[in-house]
Amino acid sequence: MDESSEVELPNLPSNSLLNRTEIKASNNEAKEKRKELKKLIHNTLENPRTSKSATLYHIFQVAVVGVFVGFLLASSFPKFWTKEPNYFLTVEIICVVIFTLDYLARFFTSDCKLTWLRHPQNIIDLVTVLPFYVALFLLLDEHSKEVRFISVFRILQFIKIFQISRFGRYGYTFLLVLTGLKRSSSAFTLLGFLLLMLLTLSSSCMFYAEQTGMHFDNVTLQWIYVDNSTSPYQSVPDTFWWCFVTITTVGYGDAYPKTVAGKVVACFTMCFAFVLLALPITLISYNFNRVLDEYALKGEIDRLINDFPELDTNAILEKKIQDLNIEMNKLYRFLEDLNVGPNHLELRNGK
Repeated sequence: MDESSEVELPNLPSNSLLNRTEIKASNNEAKEKRKELKKLIHNTLENPRTSKSATLYHIFQVAVVGVFVGFLLASSFPKFWTKEPNYFLTVEIICVVIFTLDYLARFFTSDCKLTWLRHPQNIIDLVTVLPFYVALFLLLDEHSKEVRFISVFRILQFIKIFQISRFGRYGYTFLLVLTGLKRSSSAFTLLGFLLLMLLTLSSSCMFYAEQTGMHFDNVTLQWIYVDNSTSPYQSVPDTFWWCFVTITTVGYGDAYPKTVAGKVVACFTMCFAFVLLALPITLISYNFNRVLDEYALKGEIDRLINDFPELDTNAILEKKIQDLNIEMNKLYRFLEDLNVGPNHLELRNGK
């Protein structure tokens, strides 16, 4: 190719490329702003500690929940059923609309919709709102033949009181209680197992012990005492009520043994009930004390860091671990004095 020959280049639309880049940049900026706005709205609706407006919004939500539950309680009085206009229905509709808008806003501003729906608090919110729309869809009258069906809806709506806990979800006391309950799950399992075992054994013994002083009436198909009174122990499952009331030391007095054998069984049941309740409650109390100590230690470290930002957090933790090792060594020497050798218990520093 000759040097004198020139290659003609096509005219590139430089302005269009610049415009396309600017449009893309502006779209990304708008997308980021929408994302930040979405996150801000979600935090305002979910976390009352993010801003003053979030705190005020949650106070408003708690007030609406209080009004909603209060009107549900007042609506149970028969004297309000025939009054016109029905203010209770109006207040209920307004509260349900507020709850629905809050639920939808938190749902559409959440990042992971499926995870958000599976949260227990959000399930409670849905369960308390959904019955109103189901009853509205079925056109059920509150005093119609379906009163039992509506009563179930009313019970579900009272669960809305748990939404108040959402205001304290990020609070110190609420987190402490949740952590303590979570760590005490094994103790609650043990309590349930022991309760079921004692419930079955004591109820069976009481049922057959009381039969020594009563007879079975083939006409009424009931167990009758010698004084012609009907026995509250008609079967082992019927005896569960007496046993549960006795174990929990409530003692309503509506069912009590009349025979000598039944009274002996009742004495053993009451004695074993103290042991049954003492063991798991001791474990639960121990777990709560540990959680309280951990939160107190964390709060102490946070205060030190806030007052002295130059302090090293690891140094503070190492000092606490050293103090714990000293206490463990004292415990080890105490166990040695009790002739508890290393074959029975082994304590190692730092673990």
